[in-house]
Amino acid sequence: MHNATLTIQQHTINEPYSQQFTLIGNIDSNSQPALKNLYTLPANTTTELNFSQVNRMNSLGLAELLKLIEHLQKNNITVRITSANQTIGLMFNQTGLTHLLNQDSLTTATNQPTAELSPSATAMLHIIFPTDRQASPQRIQLIGNIDASAAETFLPLYRVPEQSHIELDFSKVERINSMGLAQLLQLFENWQKQHITIQVSHLNRMIAVLFKMTGLTRFITDAPSTASTKLATTPQTPSFTPASTTNKAPHYIIQTPTLPPLHTPHYLTLSAQPEHQLTQENGLHIQPVAHAEPHKHHFDLIGIIDATALPILQRLWLVPPNSHAQLNFAQVLRVNSMGLAQLLKLFEHWQEQQIQIQIINTNRMIGILFKMTGLTRFLTDNTDATPTAAPQHPAQSAADYSAPQHAAPATAINSAKLNVWIHVQSSQHIHAWQFFSTYLQQHLDKTFNLELMHGTVTEPSKPIETMDIVYTNPFIATQLQLMHHYQACQRPLNQYEEVTILIRANDTRQSLEDFQHSTCAATSANSTVYLQGRFILEETPGNANTIHYVFTGHDIKALQLLLKGKADILFMLSQTYQGLSSLSKKSLRILGQSETKCAYPMFLTAPHNAHINTTLHDVLLNMGLNSQGRQALAELGFSGWSNPTHDECAQLAQLYTRFNANQTS
Repeated sequence: MHNATLTIQQHTINEPYSQQFTLIGNIDSNSQPALKNLYTLPANTTTELNFSQVNRMNSLGLAELLKLIEHLQKNNITVRITSANQTIGLMFNQTGLTHLLNQDSLTTATNQPTAELSPSATAMLHIIFPTDRQASPQRIQLIGNIDASAAETFLPLYRVPEQSHIELDFSKVERINSMGLAQLLQLFENWQKQHITIQVSHLNRMIAVLFKMTGLTRFITDAPSTASTKLATTPQTPSFTPASTTNKAPHYIIQTPTLPPLHTPHYLTLSAQPEHQLTQENGLHIQPVAHAEPHKHHFDLIGIIDATALPILQRLWLVPPNSHAQLNFAQVLRVNSMGLAQLLKLFEHWQEQQIQIQIINTNRMIGILFKMTGLTRFLTDNTDATPTAAPQHPAQSAADYSAPQHAAPATAINSAKLNVWIHVQSSQHIHAWQFFSTYLQQHLDKTFNLELMHGTVTEPSKPIETMDIVYTNPFIATQLQLMHHYQACQRPLNQYEEVTILIRANDTRQSLEDFQHSTCAATSANSTVYLQGRFILEETPGNANTIHYVFTGHDIKALQLLLKGKADILFMLSQTYQGLSSLSKKSLRILGQSETKCAYPMFLTAPHNAHINTTLHDVLLNMGLNSQGRQALAELGFSGWSNPTHDECAQLAQLYTRFNANQTS
């Protein structure tokens, strides 16, 4: 009965205000039809659900069960759950529903040590709620990975009472990706509205770095000495100390800021005087600009749009319905993924209010981000949706690519041949890629002019930006998207570029904070390994603008520089480090590692080949459905393909634009 569909059997009992049911099979996403039958139970009764024949319950099934229980409780139906096995009982404990279990089930289900839930590489998120509901703060432990699937697991956290004090323990959280950060932001916003104080403990280095990248560290202050100590009014950036070099994990407080009161919309049409400027220190500023027509509202946006922009952007929700709003981005330095999420909410609200939206003077980077995230769909026809030659702010980098780029020569969609560029990471895979290319030509019904590139072994006959289809590393993929408007198509599953930060084993320095004014060796400045390593290194307090970088062109040469004492730090591809001999590893010590899972090789198509993008997308996703496709994947060591996400591409684009114009050699 491993794949048994859920069925529900009702028992006849003599009590008129009680019902008893036995659930049989698995509770999962397919259980909704069976559970719907219980939505019609009469109000003000008691219902017993017997789980003795439930084999398995996953997170989607738990979500369906929670919906049912909420519905029953709204109708004053008392719910009791009996004979739940240990695994299901533990899931009830994690969602705060142990009060529904009878005493026998509670004893057998919840007396298991929480250490059994140690995270693994593919661990689904679990939540352990406190047993003492009167304690303050309420300590909630998160276990596993926080990603898009965490939305369902987070549902019970939205029921935390108002004005509570919550501590989120991250000691057993292995990984958070961009979608997981978005779920956390949404949860924190909800808790902020409920005046809930949020305390975060045991963040590892990588998660702390991700908080920093997405702007959430603006809410983080040093932990007070006691729980009753008042939080500092000015948030400070935490010190990121690796768990391996300290006896006690770092402990931070996230202070949910109080939003400024919303004023009536009178300021929207006032002349642009300083006192009417909507500001937030070191963040976003909005300057209203007077307009002769009362239904038109113009605003100059100044600074950075990130997670902290919420209080400022919320003022723009007061623009009157059926009007026209123009946002001038000429002085916007940067927009990150959290800022894009705030803009999306604003644009959705304006759309509901029948407000026409016009965006002007976006630089090339912001214009690309708008297209990548689909924000252009909210804009009116007269919107300057393409980047304009906006005046360059002194603090902007040349990497914003404000200057117009020359379009690559177009190949007609129905041309006899397609120009295809494939970056081969290992010479051992050249034959496999040739077989792969033959497979694609057959299923695309096209002939290729194929460029198989591997290091300096081969020279291209044409520039990469003239290609119709490109498979390349994440650095060049990001460059093609930003500078030449290539469209991401598909990425191989579980193929990531991560950085391992290494020092000599006999180096007495213990943390990244100890490496100010040091020399760092890397293979190339044109790699995501360098971008990620530099971000981690320079986000460490005191290291910004003090590190000298040396690029060797080869991993072994960079390693030799470190071992010979000519460099203090080495950025190495994590996969390369894993392949080193045990002797080499004994002479090295890991000081830090990234786990962003946003840097991966991918297929891209030229902007004039939108039709090919769709066809290639389908061909790659369907490779596992036929024997030739499975063989082609197996020879490359791939398990399949997946869609690159907008957030992951945008996160990598931010790293690219931050450091690409500031390389040193």
